[in-house]
Amino acid sequence: MLDTVVLTLPEHQFSIKHRDRFIPDAGFLLNPLYGGNSLIKSVYNPTKKEKAEGYKPRLTLIKRPFTERSQAISLRIEFSAPKLLYGNNFVELKGHDDFQPVLSALHTALAFMGIEVTIEILKSASISAIHYSKNILLERETPCFLLIRELEKLDLSSKLDLTQTDFRNSGQMVKYHASTYEIALYDKVKDLQQARSYGDKRSTENDNIYQTDLLNNLKLPEVLRFEIRLKSRKLKPLLKQLGQDTKLTFENLFSATLSRSILLHYWNQITEGL
Repeated sequence: MLDTVVLTLPEHQFSIKHRDRFIPDAGFLLNPLYGGNSLIKSVYNPTKKEKAEGYKPRLTLIKRPFTERSQAISLRIEFSAPKLLYGNNFVELKGHDDFQPVLSALHTALAFMGIEVTIEILKSASISAIHYSKNILLERETPCFLLIRELEKLDLSSKLDLTQTDFRNSGQMVKYHASTYEIALYDKVKDLQQARSYGDKRSTENDNIYQTDLLNNLKLPEVLRFEIRLKSRKLKPLLKQLGQDTKLTFENLFSATLSRSILLHYWNQITEGL
């Protein structure tokens, strides 16, 4: 249904207990006199020890210059919803019934990281980016690389307003880039194997440490991963085009119906002509 979610909270909606966990120290950034005319970021990525205790979000504190004080500082919260709930994203979220468990797990993880915020604020938080996704199970007779190689034959640049197309690892992955969104199709099992051998830098996904044990299953299927990675600037016109015009909040966009509409919209455009 969906995977990565990026929420953005204005400063008055959260507080930070452990400012020294951010790099650089969040205390500097929260000082009104610090930063001058530059955009400043302070990052908190979970440590190995913290990861060993369960999946955690990535946090980025951002301070923008030439902005009203009430809007100058924001917290960006990036996380994989299925990894937060299940520890992996081979198991897919089912829909609205999973929203409350994901919301609760996110709230608990943020509290562990020293971020004080209410569940109600998280529920109505603004979405900066969201990745709708689907794991497509294929027969062994139709491996992922055959489908991806077929896509290499198509020119989708004008149809999808693309700026770049990347094919990697002999048919293991294809990415279509545009300024406000990205489409990715890749062999999910091979990508996980790559991560186990070489680390996250050589794979399409992050935080694979939580799911490499799945490779111990000797009967892994062929899994084609299909992702539509949307920034908020793309979401607004796209939802209007699909007749799904809604406010860009976490609760509103956590929708199986919406996910299906968006995935089918792009799948039909990509596969037309195959």
